[in-house]
Amino acid sequence: MTFSTRKTISGLLSLPIALALVLTSCSKFEGDQTVPAFIRVDSIGLKITSIDQGSKSAYISDAWIFVDDELIGAFELPCLVPVLYQGNHSVTVKPGIRLNGLINLRSAFPLFTSITQNMRLVPDSVTVVKGSVINGKVTPMVQYAETTTIEVTEAFEDAFYVFDTTTNSQLDMSLTPSGTPFTFEGDHSGMVTLSDTLTYFEMYTDEKYTLPRQSTPVFLEMDYMTSIPITIGVYSYSSSEIIQHPVLVLTDMPKWQKVYVNLTPIVSSQTSATSFRIFIGANRLESDPAGTVYLDNIKLIHQ
Repeated sequence: MTFSTRKTISGLLSLPIALALVLTSCSKFEGDQTVPAFIRVDSIGLKITSIDQGSKSAYISDAWIFVDDELIGAFELPCLVPVLYQGNHSVTVKPGIRLNGLINLRSAFPLFTSITQNMRLVPDSVTVVKGSVINGKVTPMVQYAETTTIEVTEAFEDAFYVFDTTTNSQLDMSLTPSGTPFTFEGDHSGMVTLSDTLTYFEMYTDEKYTLPRQSTPVFLEMDYMTSIPITIGVYSYSSSEIIQHPVLVLTDMPKWQKVYVNLTPIVSSQTSATSFRIFIGANRLESDPAGTVYLDNIKLIHQ
């Protein structure tokens, strides 16, 4: 059987889930009440319920707040939200993320659970969404939803990765030395250094995965730090061809950052594909100085 290999560039903004391009600054006041009550959310954390779920590392940047199932708005954390409600009400907070790391492209994350608490709201008073105090902040916790499937977790704690370097790559991924300050957490992180002679790196998952279509959420999440651009995407496999689809380019990031890469549009658009691999690559241009990519806590997750 003959395969053809080609590349496509997928769009970043085609999304099946709700977006908040501009975060809400205040709720719409209606009715006779003129003095608002306030709901405060300091931060939201991720609780891991199984070792198979990997690290608890998360970057929940926003709170999508509902009162009695009515959306009040999306608010960057920490937030103090005025609402024209009083008395006992059901308050739901959905954790929000920056899609593809973009500050102006945000969504409630469909692969986490929500927080729902019964609150007594009092005009001109603050009610805090309850949680444990972590680093001085009241932090309610969310979990991966029961409907979430975690296909891949890679924490780079040993040399047996779930990734292989591709035939295009000039070098392999290695581990940070134990005890180095460049490690994100645990004993090691993944690292690769590009130089004058070794200018291209690419790895992909050692297995192919059958991923859901029809706009079902599919995400890659990971922690990264880099001095050179990183490209993230998928290879799609059908009976006749292999296609490489770059999805997102991450630019220089001098400190560790969590990113949630939305793979939903490209996966759903490949109607003839039977399976997929995730790839991560880096290309040092001749004009660029030598640079290093650090990676940790890579997860492929979907509903």
